Amino acid sequence: MISIISFFVTIFSIFFSKIIYKKWLNPLSLYAIIWGGMVFFYGFRLLPLIDLTTQTWIVIILSYLSFLLGGVLVYTARDYFNNSNELYKWKKDEIFIFANDGKYLNLIILVLSIIGLIAAIQHWLHLLSEYGSLAEVFVHAQRVYRYRIDDINQGAIPFVWLLSYVAIFLSGIYTAYKKRLTLGALISILGISLKSLATFTRGGILFGFLEFIIGFVIFRYILKEVKNYHDSSNAKMIFGSFILVLILVATASVVKLSRTGMDSHYKGAGSTISKFEGGGVISPSIYFYLTSQIAVLSKYLDDDHQNNLFAENTLFPVYRFLGKFDLVKKPKFKSKGYYVPTWSNTSTYLGGLHKDFGYTGIFIGPFLLGIFVTFFWYKVLFEGRLSSVVILSFLILMIGMSFFALQLTVIWWTSVLISFFVFSFLKKRYVIFTSI
Repeated sequence: MISIISFFVTIFSIFFSKIIYKKWLNPLSLYAIIWGGMVFFYGFRLLPLIDLTTQTWIVIILSYLSFLLGGVLVYTARDYFNNSNELYKWKKDEIFIFANDGKYLNLIILVLSIIGLIAAIQHWLHLLSEYGSLAEVFVHAQRVYRYRIDDINQGAIPFVWLLSYVAIFLSGIYTAYKKRLTLGALISILGISLKSLATFTRGGILFGFLEFIIGFVIFRYILKEVKNYHDSSNAKMIFGSFILVLILVATASVVKLSRTGMDSHYKGAGSTISKFEGGGVISPSIYFYLTSQIAVLSKYLDDDHQNNLFAENTLFPVYRFLGKFDLVKKPKFKSKGYYVPTWSNTSTYLGGLHKDFGYTGIFIGPFLLGIFVTFFWYKVLFEGRLSSVVILSFLILMIGMSFFALQLTVIWWTSVLISFFVFSFLKKRYVIFTSI
């Protein structure tokens, strides 16, 4: 019954979102697919996940309605953006990032991706020197993962690897323009994959993949409306997409298989899902990864006894920086975990909002997210500002990662700020070039 209800609610939301956002793929349809899909698969109970409390169901439903209400409010005021209701009023100088066939943008992507790749390789060289061989690193995958969770530095150069995530977002934009996967995109994907393997984590892989897809989709929408931009064959695009997905899925599979001590054998798994146990892509652990977050949220709401800094998740990078100087207690990456029945510590973005602001945050947070993401959606559609594109992209990224956690991490902030800097630099280059 739960699966049937979530299915029809998701379908209704997708059709309704087309009215508000003018496109089938939009913030509301993404939110509905992610949360509707999570509830839909949870309803099959292929693993013996705990029953969600009534309180949890109320939180999930009301947070969705809050997000929807925020979007509808902006939709009712859409005339504020454009009285003529004409889409894509992009000014000619707003496509300056593609001046000279995007030469400067491509160069920046290459520089950022290469630096990020070097940082990932440096991390691997340290692991190899510590454990002696590649095989030994994978044998001790659980220990390496625990070091990451416990915030124990394993010799990696701090922060530099983040540039791969900036590069992957910009690569999505550039790929939309070139209509093929570029060298910079491949290097940034390789850097993210190597870094994720060096810590045996999968969240960064998904984060980078969504960055690329969101930047790509938004600019495909934009470029299709720009004069003198002719859409060509999709053959190269399809091939490039296949390569991208293949690399990321292979990386995620290697990480999963390397952490067999944590992921293997789920007691009580249904006969259907048990047939895939030990598989690289489809397995009980993947099903658990996609559905357990709402179960963890339910346990967390029942166990609200955590003492956190104010807005600890929202301001996580700030507190981490201040903690280096002992100005505040340095927050850890690891959140409290629960057995649902297998251990997990990801309680969706609603858990993060509750930790920061209590139940007020659970309802006000999605409401504000709905307002801002819809506001900047219309800013992009009607006014055409690249600054709005950056903000919109990373608000949508928050929605894309909402099933996992409140993703206002250092990766999120770094990608936003450096993307602004890159666009500002490219605009100055464009102004100087056109004034000569």
